[in-house]
Amino acid sequence: QTPRGNLQLRQVELNQGNFQAAVTANNLQLSQFPQVPKDFQGTFNGELQARGNLANLTAQNAQSPLNQIQANATGNLRIGAGTLQIEQLQLNQGNFLDRVNTNNLQLATLPQVPKEFKGAFTGKLEAAGNLDSLTNLQPNQSPLSEIQASAQGVLRIPNDGTVQLRQATLNQGNWQVDLEANRVQLASLPQVPPQFK
Repeated sequence: QTPRGNLQLRQVELNQGNFQAAVTANNLQLSQFPQVPKDFQGTFNGELQARGNLANLTAQNAQSPLNQIQANATGNLRIGAGTLQIEQLQLNQGNFLDRVNTNNLQLATLPQVPKEFKGAFTGKLEAAGNLDSLTNLQPNQSPLSEIQASAQGVLRIPNDGTVQLRQATLNQGNWQVDLEANRVQLASLPQVPPQFK
């Protein structure tokens, strides 16, 4: 039991240094964990299974602890009026794969999103990468250059406009987008030259 929500330890096994655990979260308020980015500090319900070896985790020359764990998670994260459904999240030797569905996710909560596109997004996202690659970036290297991702969905923006994301892909920093815009007010986009507004 935590002050806001509860974690139920359903299974814990330790055998010759190998561990296995299964945890269920119920109405867990992620705001009580400073490691969780502010943008994702909502209410989480879900399950996590993890396994690994204690000696590998505690060895002096050990890599990041997350590289020593195999984990699977599913669940739902409620952020304001929107939800993130974690259909699949896998971690294996530092490599991650996630499949996420969003429903009415308010992009206004994400400071990285330009204000002109801070509407509600409903869609799917898949991403894969390696945690070491993300944490050992060269100066001026974007973390996006180390992620492979694809997305589909619909963004409803202010003034009744919509952007249908038919397919977006990101691969080693290169991106490609196929979209259809409907009733998007070009005057609200500062990047558009005045003669096209």
